Amino acid sequence: MKFVTIGNDLRIGVLFENKVIDLYAGYITYLRKVIGVSAQDAPRYADKVFPRDMTKFIELGNTGIQATRKVIDFVSGQKENGVARPIDSVRLGPPVPLPPKIIGVARNYQAFAREAEIETPKFPLIFMKARSSIIGPEDLVVLPKMAKKVTHEIELAVVIGKGGRMIREDEAFDHIFGYTIIDDITASDIVPMYGGRGQFIAKSFYTFAPIGPCLVLKEEIKDPHNLNIQLKVNGEVVMTGNTKDMRFKIPCLVSFISNVLTLEPGDIIATGTPMGYGPLKPGDVCEAEIENIGVLRYYVGK
Repeated sequence: MKFVTIGNDLRIGVLFENKVIDLYAGYITYLRKVIGVSAQDAPRYADKVFPRDMTKFIELGNTGIQATRKVIDFVSGQKENGVARPIDSVRLGPPVPLPPKIIGVARNYQAFAREAEIETPKFPLIFMKARSSIIGPEDLVVLPKMAKKVTHEIELAVVIGKGGRMIREDEAFDHIFGYTIIDDITASDIVPMYGGRGQFIAKSFYTFAPIGPCLVLKEEIKDPHNLNIQLKVNGEVVMTGNTKDMRFKIPCLVSFISNVLTLEPGDIIATGTPMGYGPLKPGDVCEAEIENIGVLRYYVGK
């Protein structure tokens, strides 16, 4: 399953055969036509299963997944259902608009460390990024006036399903809901301006976290450690890599981070960027692609 958010009110949807199914509307129709729930009561039930908050939906776990399957089966059997629209006609928002936290991992690819001429870390180097920096597909990245050098960093993002502390590595995948794409945009010249301590500022400017286009359920990706990564800027490939080159694999990251802080449903872990990070300028069109997830397109403005 590939979950999305729809429109400005961020209703939860799912991709199915090049269409977007509005799960809230679809569940109401399912309840009325299949279960026999009244028109008055159906919205109340639908609000509980498909809230307009992806984080709350993630908290539902298997309950939400099972309800989604029912809606897909129901809608796919209807010729005219009114709740499935062609994907090209739908404005998508960020798949996880309000995560409790965005946690980044620095220097997690060997090639990145070599390219930047920095030492490969002996343990995960984590940092925080403000959730107010999140934007969605087809949105505009705004370059701050105080920054002279802003760079792109395409990354596989892990979305936490079941929270917890002190999670063992062999239990890590039990705590993952799915995967998406994030571009950890960074104002690189800001860090030294604050004596080397400006990383949070450099990474947290408004619009500095494009994510999307969808949130892929973990079961849909057989091996998250063997996914091709590519970034195009104005049609030119500027970044390539594969998640197999991660220095610290996903179970290690989940375990390590959960020994530092409490992980919560909806948390996003940006797992690091491969080689090829580079500058962004006004007018750029960026297409970040990760195998089995999709293409996250965004634009750069002033």
